[in-house]
Amino acid sequence: MKQDEILTDELVIAADGWRTAGYAEAQPVEIEGKTGVYLPEGEWVIIPFPETRHGRESYNQMVLEVYCDVSSTGMGHLSVSVEMGVIPVGFEEKDRLVTDRYFHESGWWTLQIPLISFLPYGMSNDFTNAERIRMLTGHGRVAVGEMRLQVVKQPEGPRMTDEELMAELDLDRPSLAPAKQAWERGDLGAALAAVAEHFRTRTEPRQYYLDLIPKATQETIAQADRMCDGYVQGYRFDEIDWMANPNGYQEWPTHLNYMSWPIPLMSAYLSTKDEKYPRRLDEVLFAWARGNPRPLCDSGTRNWGPHRPAARIMRCWPWAWYSTLDSPSFQDRTRVAMLKTWWEMVEHTLEWSYVEGTNGRLSDSRAVFIASILLPEFKRAKFWREEGRRMLDTELKKQVHTDGVHFELAGYHSGCLNSFFEVYRMAKLNGIELDDEYLATINRMLDYSAHSQRSCGGAFPHNDSGGCVSLGKRAGRRSPHPIAQELGRDDLRFIFEGDGEPPVETSRAFPYTGMYFMRGGWDPEDLCLCFDGATFGAGHQHEDKLSIDVSGYGKEFIVDPGIHSYMLDRFRDYMSSSYAHSTIHIDGKPQNRMGRQTREQWIREVYEENQWYTGEVFDYAKSQYDAGYGEPEPDEGPQPVHHRVVIFVRGDYFLVFDYVEGEGNHRVESMLHFAPMPVFIDEGQATFRTFNQSPANLEAICLPGPPRPEMSVICGQNDPLQGWVALGWGHPSPAPVAIMTWEQELPLLAGMLLIPYKEGRSAQLALENLLCEGTAWAGQVKWPDGRRDLILLRFDGEDEVKLDGLRTDARVAVVRMNAEGEVVARDHYRGTHLDI
Repeated sequence: MKQDEILTDELVIAADGWRTAGYAEAQPVEIEGKTGVYLPEGEWVIIPFPETRHGRESYNQMVLEVYCDVSSTGMGHLSVSVEMGVIPVGFEEKDRLVTDRYFHESGWWTLQIPLISFLPYGMSNDFTNAERIRMLTGHGRVAVGEMRLQVVKQPEGPRMTDEELMAELDLDRPSLAPAKQAWERGDLGAALAAVAEHFRTRTEPRQYYLDLIPKATQETIAQADRMCDGYVQGYRFDEIDWMANPNGYQEWPTHLNYMSWPIPLMSAYLSTKDEKYPRRLDEVLFAWARGNPRPLCDSGTRNWGPHRPAARIMRCWPWAWYSTLDSPSFQDRTRVAMLKTWWEMVEHTLEWSYVEGTNGRLSDSRAVFIASILLPEFKRAKFWREEGRRMLDTELKKQVHTDGVHFELAGYHSGCLNSFFEVYRMAKLNGIELDDEYLATINRMLDYSAHSQRSCGGAFPHNDSGGCVSLGKRAGRRSPHPIAQELGRDDLRFIFEGDGEPPVETSRAFPYTGMYFMRGGWDPEDLCLCFDGATFGAGHQHEDKLSIDVSGYGKEFIVDPGIHSYMLDRFRDYMSSSYAHSTIHIDGKPQNRMGRQTREQWIREVYEENQWYTGEVFDYAKSQYDAGYGEPEPDEGPQPVHHRVVIFVRGDYFLVFDYVEGEGNHRVESMLHFAPMPVFIDEGQATFRTFNQSPANLEAICLPGPPRPEMSVICGQNDPLQGWVALGWGHPSPAPVAIMTWEQELPLLAGMLLIPYKEGRSAQLALENLLCEGTAWAGQVKWPDGRRDLILLRFDGEDEVKLDGLRTDARVAVVRMNAEGEVVARDHYRGTHLDI
């Protein structure tokens, strides 16, 4: 294997020199035979960038000795950030380079961090303006030893030599006999040519990648033509700089090295057979392999960082490989370089994969398993398959709740589902058996994919799930959906393709996860609500407990904001916070599970914590937030607890009740975040009302007081941020947020009637409180024609409640009456009787 040449090696911080370097609390201790300084968990350690013998711009690698104890956490994490002394034009904060390292075993590690492993926040790509070093540990007990800076000359990639490639191939396979013969007679060139010929002409293993490459359109071909002219992700390069970040967005270099952007070249070639497309693809892939040698240590954050090799293994590498088999312009030297890099990516993934229990680990597992199928000629393929399958089984158990929901509770559910499904599909195609539980888990995950879709199209965008609206287009539902076709799921074909039969269930709970979906049906016009009673989740989290999302008549009304990007800016911070979600805040403070709970609490199942009922008259769900608000303070005492109930009176409206339990005087704010549309306040009716000119609007009628809330609407506020949603990736957009505020002694009972409607300027429904005997709230919803619904709700108590001829000990009861006062429907939850 080709090695680095170290030209300069300078010790800049000794293991016992961290206090002198600026870490005032440093206490050097002996740890397993070495000196180190423990870092406080969850707190930044910030020191000046150390002085160096040479100009900072000359160094291209940091070396850091790190100890991590993962015995109590199962994983370790260290973030290292180099902060620059400059603020790039157009940015709000100082530039910085960031890398994250994960540890899956206890002990000392020597982290070699080349510049190419740092992810730039802005425009910097070296240490020229380095001002400070920031370190943060999030999991495990972490200590640091000495730090060095180096000037390193890396060899051209791949690191694997021609001779090492030949040694790793199983030359006893009959199909590789010509390569073996050339190798044994000492003709390396002929042996490599025979290897390339074998891989170009083989017919096994079976694969489906050509079916996955998008069909070329005029736009696709235009994109491919621009790539042939040197354009990469919108910028022109004479020679691609794999460390470039031309627009200062950290995801730009990430996607550059995911290598999905050359796919239009493959599409254009399959459509036109014009050799200029594989010629350019050949140049790009060979340049990547040559310019990105495999790191000799943990891979940092960028080109070889966690999940990056897996992304290439699963998409660009095999897609490019199979789409160019008949092209004379795609050279043997590139196929040989790809084979070497393929092998290196699998081995690097096995050595430095994400820690267990992350979606990156799942992606890595899939990549290793499928690489074993695609590359059986390698001697290590059998081990890859066994290890990939072991990793997959482990992650299946760790990451998927009992009800089939991925434990990140984000759009990554779909990505992780695809990981499991692609393994199943490739295994089945090549006669490899997987157990029944594997397929059963896929089907449970598919159930969640189906029911987490809005009736009008698009998924509810929980946590990091992209844009908040689907623009009401049913055709935007990812058609066709290969999993539906492969598994014969008519319900999924209906949802994702508009064909087949809709699911039998309309409303559906995922009780182990705590996600609840209430809907009137599967027509785009039907009312639909999502209620989040889930935990914080394993990753990509938002502080959004008890938030709701409401749509109806083909339009999204109350929305989760989604996420606009992974840019480390205040918009991301805002959209991840509870300030951007339709829940409540206490004394101006947001939810804070991140700072107040453990990871075990984030990923627990909640089957025993919440309540759910679905019937022909109404659906009911209840959950609570009890983790506290704002940063924890010493001796802060008991925190208020927010209980929320959602009732869907089928086909017509939703009722949302908030009970804030606690003591003392507090300011309580309840927010409803709308999609971009006009929202007005009707003070006389204590109502928020949308004002769309096209059909479909929504009224939110506050529960009649006292206490009556202060009402306000904010849209597109900048300081502090409020009233924004993500319309799509990279597009934060102003959108109104309706705010109800109470300042009073707790406890507080508040609520609202949410009515999507299609005709007129008002829903013309009225919400009234009613007096009753017993510990319950009683009220009625009235129509202009005299129809009315009687509703009883209690948060606790089991005594009998009496109201207007009605007697029940139920927790919830709904009685529907016609204009003549006759009961036409009734139902109750958790009670022995409902008499009327």
